[in-house]
Amino acid sequence: KAAEEYCAVLQTEVDTLLEEKADLVEANEDAAQDLVRAVQASVEMVAMLQQEIADLQVAGVQASAELTAKTEELGSLQAALHQISSELAASAEEAAAANEARESGLLEVGERRAEAAELQARMVSMEEQLVSAGVDRAEMEVKLEDASKVQQEHSERVAVLEKAVVRAKKHKGADISRLLDHIAATLYYNSVEVKDGFDVFDVDCDGRLSMDDFRTAIAQLELTSIRDEEIEALFASLDMNEDGFISMAEWDLGMKSADRGKVLAPKAGADPVRDLGNQFDAMRAELEASQLAAERMLVNLSAATAGQ
Repeated sequence: KAAEEYCAVLQTEVDTLLEEKADLVEANEDAAQDLVRAVQASVEMVAMLQQEIADLQVAGVQASAELTAKTEELGSLQAALHQISSELAASAEEAAAANEARESGLLEVGERRAEAAELQARMVSMEEQLVSAGVDRAEMEVKLEDASKVQQEHSERVAVLEKAVVRAKKHKGADISRLLDHIAATLYYNSVEVKDGFDVFDVDCDGRLSMDDFRTAIAQLELTSIRDEEIEALFASLDMNEDGFISMAEWDLGMKSADRGKVLAPKAGADPVRDLGNQFDAMRAELEASQLAAERMLVNLSAATAGQ
């Protein structure tokens, strides 16, 4: 009986401890949730602070760049004002000397005052020029850049014409124009347009014409009147980039001047070398005019920025 009473007491204490344990577990869960919420709030606060710091850094960089630009502008103005101040100081010294010399009748104070007023006017004018010189210089630089681009384009076109003239003069004895006319007439006789003639000459169908393709195609078209040295000269004249092959673009450009009518119905034609020479002279004159315009713009730019 005593043991049963003791067990009952122990059971009561156990129940009490279990209740306390449940209370503690519940309290710990509430505390854990509060802690999680506090951590989340802290993370959000840190992210917000990092964003604000990044924004401040960007604003600081922009402000630093603006400050540097303003500092440089201020330095230029200060240098100009310093020069004018030096001139004013020199004028003041001269005016003082004039005052001393007035008693002896050597100089008149009125002249020195006029010079001082003129220097003051020059200072105001220079300050206005400092403001407008930046815009004028930018406009002149844009115009000069455009002129340089035009000059570069003209130079490239002149170089192409020079190369064409040299190549035409080199093979002048082969009468390239006559050979091109005969090929165009032969293609027409075989119901092939000149633009499609590239495929006829591309014997191995690799998309470009080699010397072997050229010789084979001429033989297949039975152009027996074209000598071997003329074949080589004709191939060289069409191979404009001198890489040993004729591309479709080179074929189209070279055959563009071919006139089958001169063979099918002969008529007088202009000398191709003379035509290329005339084109070269025109391009040379255009290039010289462009260079002269660029030099004038350089002179104007130097004059506009000389004071600054």
